[in-house]
Amino acid sequence: MTQHVLLIGNGPSGESHTLTTIREMAGDFDRIARCNHFYVGENFGRHVDDLFFAVDNESLFSGIYSSITSGKKSVQRFMTPLQSTRLGFLTYLDVEIINFWRFLLEDDYFSSIYIRGSNHKLPTTGMQALHYYLTQGVKIFSVVGIDFYTSQNRYAFSREVNSRRLGDFNVIGYEDKAHSKQDDFLYFLHLAKKYDFTVNVLSAPAPWDELRSLTRQFGCRGATFKFCRARLEAAE
Repeated sequence: MTQHVLLIGNGPSGESHTLTTIREMAGDFDRIARCNHFYVGENFGRHVDDLFFAVDNESLFSGIYSSITSGKKSVQRFMTPLQSTRLGFLTYLDVEIINFWRFLLEDDYFSSIYIRGSNHKLPTTGMQALHYYLTQGVKIFSVVGIDFYTSQNRYAFSREVNSRRLGDFNVIGYEDKAHSKQDDFLYFLHLAKKYDFTVNVLSAPAPWDELRSLTRQFGCRGATFKFCRARLEAAE
């Protein structure tokens, strides 16, 4: 059974980390989950257990496909609500496809957002991944590069993104229209009311510290936060 999941987002705060530094800060983990344009940058290694994405964007699909067929990346499972008819050439890859939203739709809060019966919007992909693993009984998470879009940069590896010519849609962030930090925080507060779990915060401490304060303010006691530093740094 999976007990500890590493959630890696594409935020700027993840730029200075590697799997080695993560293990130094939070110990070992059972699964690696990544999101969307995960293939930009090399510092988190080749293997990905679960790749979460929910948009059928051509440049995203092209990047996923080329990174896997070239051997640059290895992905075990695509976690996406998109039907196979919308995945195009990705279906030719030898990757298991799981509609993880079917687990989230059992939650009334997510369901209300999904059917547009709520003023809140679907959260950032990292929060959706967190919710999925909670439905599977996972209790411990380490988070890197999930910044809630509190930086001017869309990706940690902006120079590489620009060199790939992904276009303004991907560089400036469609999330401005899709969801906000407030939406993501409200979603997390819901999860902290419903589940008991621990989050090892390895990067982007400012928004996560704000989120921790909100969980205390609103009595959402399910989430425990640990703000980790590298062992060598902590020993100095």
